[in-house]
Amino acid sequence: MKRLNFTLILFFLVFSQLSLHSQLQQWWEQNGNDIYNTNSGNVGIGTSTTYDKLTLNGGMTILNPSNSGKRLTMGVITGSNWDYVHISTYNPGGGNPLHMILGAERVGINTGSIAPIQRLDVGDKLCVRNGVIQDMDQLNPTAVTGTSDLGLYSQRNGYHMRFVTYNAPIRFFTDAATNLIGSTATMVVHNNGSVGIGTESPSSTYKLSVNGKIRAKEIKVESNWSDFVFKSEYNLRTLEEVENYIKENGHLPEIPSEKEVTENGVELGDMTAKLLQKIEELTLYIIELQKDIENLKEKINEEK
Repeated sequence: MKRLNFTLILFFLVFSQLSLHSQLQQWWEQNGNDIYNTNSGNVGIGTSTTYDKLTLNGGMTILNPSNSGKRLTMGVITGSNWDYVHISTYNPGGGNPLHMILGAERVGINTGSIAPIQRLDVGDKLCVRNGVIQDMDQLNPTAVTGTSDLGLYSQRNGYHMRFVTYNAPIRFFTDAATNLIGSTATMVVHNNGSVGIGTESPSSTYKLSVNGKIRAKEIKVESNWSDFVFKSEYNLRTLEEVENYIKENGHLPEIPSEKEVTENGVELGDMTAKLLQKIEELTLYIIELQKDIENLKEKINEEK
């Protein structure tokens, strides 16, 4: 009896295997070295719940045919605060991770139903950590290295420039053709709002410091004016007092000396107002001189 039971069990197992093998043969076919599935449904690996043609319960690894140690892995990882998709490359030599090239016309990240309009279209915030965003010269591709500063770099011939920030200021360079990093910036913007052109150390007292010449069609300066000279309470110096002041100080009253201008420069609005003050004072002197001349003419005519 025991022998019969054992025979029946063995027969059942062999039959089940043959039946399963027959079903597998119905779903999988071979064409040379290729194998493909003819089942019109979905395939699940590690799960009986499928969401698409292939559903994996776990990660996936793609090996390099010429070096199986070099591989690409991807999967869903559960973090402390969120789950995220992880895609990474592995180099068994211990060097840098392998390069990853995405051969797509355009890539969209969080763009929803709107198709990406550039090579990389990000529909939300973008974070770049200790790196650069670079536009290279395709005839002479050179990677920007040796810096952890965040910057925008252009190396295209005729368009060499850099926009870099480190230690707070934003620096603008135009010499990327000869020195990718570390040269003198042509313009800087400090975190206090001060801008320097031709200098990396703009004065915190002024919003704009320029080490060089400025050319403009018009400059508007908002400043006080000097019409107080024409008010009756203005104390106009006599010409004798002005002469004595010039002899003692070597310059006009209220006007800075040559030494002061050399050391500190001049405030354009303030200096314009002071020069106008002197012009208005000269006008008052001329008016008084004209009166004196008229009085002298009257006396001369009376003596005739």
